[in-house]
Amino acid sequence: MPSSIGDYPSVQSYATPRKSKHHIGEFDYSSQPLKVALQKVTVDINLATQTIDGETEITVLPLSPGLRVIKLDCRAIQIREVFVNNKRCQYMLNDFLQNDEYQNDLENETLRNNYKFNERYDVASETISIEQHHLYRGKFHPLFSDNNDPDSASTVSIEETENLTIVLPENLKLRLHDPNALSTISPATGKSTHNTPITANSLAGAERVYTPLTLKIVYQVKSPKEGVLFHGGLHTNIPKEKWCCYTSNSDLGCSASSWVPCIDNFQERPAWEVSISVPKTIRDIGETKIIGTKEAELAMRKRNLMENDDDDAENDDAQETEDQAQLDDSAYLDREFVVVCPDSVSMKEFPHQIDMGKKIIGFQFHNPSAAHHIGFAVGAFESMPILKLGEDDIFSAPATADDGSAGEPGTSQMPLNVYYMPGRKAEVLNTCLFLPKALDFYSNEFGSFPFNSYSLVFIDDLPATVCGFAGLTIANTDLLYGPNLIEPMFEATETLAVALSQQYSGINVLPYSLNDVWCTIGISRYMAGQYLRRLYGWNHFKFQTKKRSDLVCDLDIGKRPLANQLYRFPVNEAHDFDFINLKAPLVLFILDRRMTKTDKSFGLSRVIPKVFLQAMSGDLISGNCLSTAHFQHVCEKVAHNRLESFFQNWVHNSGTPVFKVTQRFNKKRMFIEMGIRQVPSRDDISNHDGDFGLRDRSSMASASSKQQHRVSNFLNDASEVLSGEESQQNSHVFTGPMTIRIHEADGTPYEHIVDIKEPFTKFDIQYNTKYKRLKRPSKKDEEGVATAVKDDDLKSVRMLGDILSSQKEMAEWGLQGFTEEEMEARSGEAFEWIRADADFEWLCRIYVNQPDYMYQSQLNQDRDVEAQLDSVRFFSNALKPSSFYFTALLRTLLDSRYYFGVRIEAAFGLAKLSNQENGFKGLKYLLVVFKTLFCYDTKVSAKDALDQIALGLLPLPNDFSNFEDLFVREAIPEALATVRGNEGEIPLAVSRALVNVLKFNDNSANDFADCFYTSTLVSCLSSVILNSKLETDETENSPLKKVLSEALFEIDRLFKLDEWVPSYHNTVRTTVLSAKLNMARKGIINLPFDLCLNYSKSESSRETRLVAIESILTLGGLRNAALLKYIFSVMKFDTSHSFRDAGVGVFIKSLAIAALEGVPYSVDDEEFYEDAEESGHTNLIGGADDVIVVEDAINPLKSRRGVSTHSLVIRAINTLRRDLSIGKGLRHELWTSLHSCFFSVHSKRELFDIIDVLYQAYDKFSVTVDRPMQKKLAVVYDKLVVKDPAQPPTSFFVSLKLQGRLKVQLATTLKRAPVAAEPVRPIIKLKTRDGIPKVKLELKHTTDSPSGQVPPATKTTPKVPSVKLKAPTVKSVSEVRPKFEVKFKYSSGVISSSNAATPKTKRTVDFEILRSTPDTPLRYVKYMLNQHKVVLSSDEFRSDTTMKVPVTLKIHPAILRAEEYRVRSMASLEETPSVKRRSSDQAGKPPMKKQKPEESENEPSVPKIRLKLKF
Repeated sequence: MPSSIGDYPSVQSYATPRKSKHHIGEFDYSSQPLKVALQKVTVDINLATQTIDGETEITVLPLSPGLRVIKLDCRAIQIREVFVNNKRCQYMLNDFLQNDEYQNDLENETLRNNYKFNERYDVASETISIEQHHLYRGKFHPLFSDNNDPDSASTVSIEETENLTIVLPENLKLRLHDPNALSTISPATGKSTHNTPITANSLAGAERVYTPLTLKIVYQVKSPKEGVLFHGGLHTNIPKEKWCCYTSNSDLGCSASSWVPCIDNFQERPAWEVSISVPKTIRDIGETKIIGTKEAELAMRKRNLMENDDDDAENDDAQETEDQAQLDDSAYLDREFVVVCPDSVSMKEFPHQIDMGKKIIGFQFHNPSAAHHIGFAVGAFESMPILKLGEDDIFSAPATADDGSAGEPGTSQMPLNVYYMPGRKAEVLNTCLFLPKALDFYSNEFGSFPFNSYSLVFIDDLPATVCGFAGLTIANTDLLYGPNLIEPMFEATETLAVALSQQYSGINVLPYSLNDVWCTIGISRYMAGQYLRRLYGWNHFKFQTKKRSDLVCDLDIGKRPLANQLYRFPVNEAHDFDFINLKAPLVLFILDRRMTKTDKSFGLSRVIPKVFLQAMSGDLISGNCLSTAHFQHVCEKVAHNRLESFFQNWVHNSGTPVFKVTQRFNKKRMFIEMGIRQVPSRDDISNHDGDFGLRDRSSMASASSKQQHRVSNFLNDASEVLSGEESQQNSHVFTGPMTIRIHEADGTPYEHIVDIKEPFTKFDIQYNTKYKRLKRPSKKDEEGVATAVKDDDLKSVRMLGDILSSQKEMAEWGLQGFTEEEMEARSGEAFEWIRADADFEWLCRIYVNQPDYMYQSQLNQDRDVEAQLDSVRFFSNALKPSSFYFTALLRTLLDSRYYFGVRIEAAFGLAKLSNQENGFKGLKYLLVVFKTLFCYDTKVSAKDALDQIALGLLPLPNDFSNFEDLFVREAIPEALATVRGNEGEIPLAVSRALVNVLKFNDNSANDFADCFYTSTLVSCLSSVILNSKLETDETENSPLKKVLSEALFEIDRLFKLDEWVPSYHNTVRTTVLSAKLNMARKGIINLPFDLCLNYSKSESSRETRLVAIESILTLGGLRNAALLKYIFSVMKFDTSHSFRDAGVGVFIKSLAIAALEGVPYSVDDEEFYEDAEESGHTNLIGGADDVIVVEDAINPLKSRRGVSTHSLVIRAINTLRRDLSIGKGLRHELWTSLHSCFFSVHSKRELFDIIDVLYQAYDKFSVTVDRPMQKKLAVVYDKLVVKDPAQPPTSFFVSLKLQGRLKVQLATTLKRAPVAAEPVRPIIKLKTRDGIPKVKLELKHTTDSPSGQVPPATKTTPKVPSVKLKAPTVKSVSEVRPKFEVKFKYSSGVISSSNAATPKTKRTVDFEILRSTPDTPLRYVKYMLNQHKVVLSSDEFRSDTTMKVPVTLKIHPAILRAEEYRVRSMASLEETPSVKRRSSDQAGKPPMKKQKPEESENEPSVPKIRLKLKF
């Protein structure tokens, strides 16, 4: 593929943007001079054997008359025949995945005939081991290659694998054709036809089109693990009614090509015609009923009898047989199979030509679509239209696949169906109830639906959450929830809303490159956010946006920009876009806020429909590919101003700003003097209290949140460190307008817009109100209720948080207000409060320097959720809180008029302010609030006031009818679990309160399930036990141990109860097992391995099994070969695709925990007891000090505060290599898993990356070959160089003589070197030893590793390589082993056919044979021994790029001084290539002849040469 890509549409587009600083020119993605106009696919699906017999016909439009080969993406597919224009042709299939398939299917005739097994890369190969994982990874090139280029963001793309190469016939002539006439020309027959549509996309940018070609490929897919997946089969225990087959496209560039040969990229978008052959009913699975056979006749008779029975059903209603129950049990076998396809309008059903047990479903999809977005699903589904969900007609009989009439896209007549497995109708109705309104909203606000129909399918065992196809979404059944559940509502609704919006942006509108993915993701999620704003309300939308903005501020430290991300290939949509999914819609949100500041702009509500309209008319790049530059151009056209600075700040740069706002009122000038200082973001994520879960700093314990973030992102961070990626330093100054809103003394808000251009901006704001502070006196009635006095200048208003304001209530709750001094200071202020960025136009953190009573006014009077949240956080983060802070937070928590998210933040704020200095005042308020809202009014006597309240908590029966109260009820126990004493302990009252709440929880009269509420209580109790400081309590019957024993008893009770009455997805059981795992890792309880092994079996749910596997690994299984063998065997041979992928994720998570927290030494193998010095930890990065210090092997890591993330990751890598890399069991299982055909491509990518972390790669490759021509290699010294007559000679020029030709091909694709390092200088040595007939070639890297970088493969390598042959220090001559070395070297930075220095290369994997352009480093080493020269070449098939390199022999002077050593050297090389030395007195004499050695009878007749390539 070209090294650079275009960023702008063609000149035919009326929306062609101007060139900007990011423009690099227009290029074509296609690596071949052709276009695909139409692709027909016919597949026969066998659900029993999990095989697909397919045939595809591809109409190709050549763009060059010199087209001789056509390359297609084809992976894990067995090709049987290939035809070009109905003529059989030659083809080459270079798919190394077949190597793994061949090992498991040795009797496969197709593999045996078409694929040559490479035993050198077998799992039991002696050629390479796990230290050569990069060589094995290179065999899959470019599947797992690193295509990142941080210096040039526009070059990042998915490289096509092009595994299948089809050689066109030599007599085929390509003639020029008129593109306008191709719409009715069939290339195969030349006759007029209307079945071969040539789309505008297929001819976009093509000036000349030549003779169309028709490729026909017959293939077979067996037991696929990628692209198309089977659920069920003969070898499984899954019932037949649940068997199904469906497509999956999570991995970009390698999903569609895993089930059909095609060009698998976003730029090639042909029209499609698909025919799918499936069994008619469940009974027909695995049965063949060929017409004319007895089976077919019996099937025909049975069908006729069933039709007659239906006609006579009215007369036979009274007749019932005894076996009616058996007939009902087998009725499911007659359920028909349904094929869900992208276009239900054009879908037709046909009878099979020869098999009466099958049917054919065909559809045409003439919308230009990439192969990645063509999918289907086959199963015994039930279906219903989702156009009018909730109405009475929905509950009629289940609809068929043809329900819904054809209509215009986006209108109410468009077919909109949902498919699901039998028995899930109620859950589907409850989950998908909003979809019709969501589709109407998208159609009205952003444009009509881009496809003719839309179908939603719920599938069991889908590896991803959702997979989006053109007009089709395949979703996991885990999203379904019944009407008795509340908590899954928000996540499931947002997921399905995003899946529907992806039909507009992401499937219809495609990203032009990987660095343009943020555009399509941002647009789709922005659309979903706008609908959810209408669905949930403005408060919920603003609250979630604010929380996610704060999360971006915490995470976007050291990360790359949105338009220049660092990916791991192949890119997986479900795992690699998390940060983009978070930040991209927020960037578009603030972009819309800035664009709508002016009256002339409509914001993104006008931009997005315009982009969709251009995609419909084909005015985007390649028809419907959107680039960052084009999106910026459309935004500028709509906004009528330049947006270059905005995109430079938020798209092409990383990080978020932090503003510190100062203010002072000048009474003389009547101005408010303000200053805004922009400070850089915090240098590291570990140095602040940022949160990476659902809540921010004020919501959860920051330490555990940061640790969870490190664990979940460990592999990504480690891969960046190993690739040499440096952390991004945010020194950029963000610019743009900021709205300052000042609420002056009369209550009127005044807005002022300030333009931020410098790190510090100072400005003055005119004061508008006549300066006179209006006091608010109040009079007390008899009951003590404060009543506002009416005044001409002041209106009585009701404020939020004005509860508990009477003297009686304040006395009962122990509340305090402002002091007289504070009230006096407040009365002297000229304004109520100030808000910076009042219109939410920035993703930033803002600290406004204003007193606490201003925040109190903001909390009570500002209706904006963001302002309320800022005020709550101010009170929560106070270092020395006053009593009024507790009062403000308590009133916020109790006032139901506040949005429930603000109330939850207030609860966590009270917990954060609680400490021993203030007597745990916040804890007391939390207990009282929970008792007041959700418990009986009981009183229990106790010595301590907190214990008295905690012991009196007797909860009322659950009533979750009020959702807001439910979320507050769940938040208060979570807040209680975050209270800490001075030494990190949790007060005993918290333990007693949580035990009582869990023990007396009653859900018998509740209409909703309490599994999530119960799980929250279990998690809180687990946190209390983990932080209980049991080791300091030595008393046997102490109150703490009694309470914790009671807590463990309640947890075990719930665990057993969930086994008898399973909860939703076994939530309670999974939570309890996770809690026990955390306690076992800290040594509080003993979690037996037999219990974990029992719950890791297939009888348990997927979630429970994953937690059980994590328990086995983190409790010592990583250091035990038997346990590792069991774990990997379970993952390999399990029939669940989602479990296998999730199991690999759990394994990597366990390694991350081991790296950051350590592994207990409980069941270690023998090799772990060896001394560290004997083990030889030579693969550490940096020094021995760069290792994480772990206390007691299982406690959290102990590191200095302020250590950067980069240094922390290096320490974690060194810890893994020191503690786990010596394990033989882990080494064997990882190496075996890489060669297994049971794992998907994504799982193998994860395994490759984690192996790269565990084991440093060494460039070493050994192979044994025949000695060429039975000739002997001779080294003759041509010239003697004498520098000093008094000293022995030190070097000679040599020539190599051999009548045969020895050719060695090396691949030396080098890893990217740092800028400051020396050029990479590979050294190749030709070495022989006495009595050993071998040639050893070594390639060494001679670069210095900068600080913090991965060192080269060799331990020590000098910059200037020089070979010194030293004679061993021995006492007798017989012990000396003479040898000689021949070296030649070249520099990759200077040797090139163009004589130009090679730029900094990307981090790519090594592979054996690679054709390259003349500008790349020389890769092939050819020993032309019959011509007395050594040749270097960059291309095996080109001779013009060869270069002669002189060969130099350097011998240590000590060898020349040893006469007996020279004599023995000449006498001992009779079996090896001869060495003739020329001394000064032998110059000019011919070389000595050697006698032919006698061959031994036991030795083979053909001697071998062992080539050992050690880099």
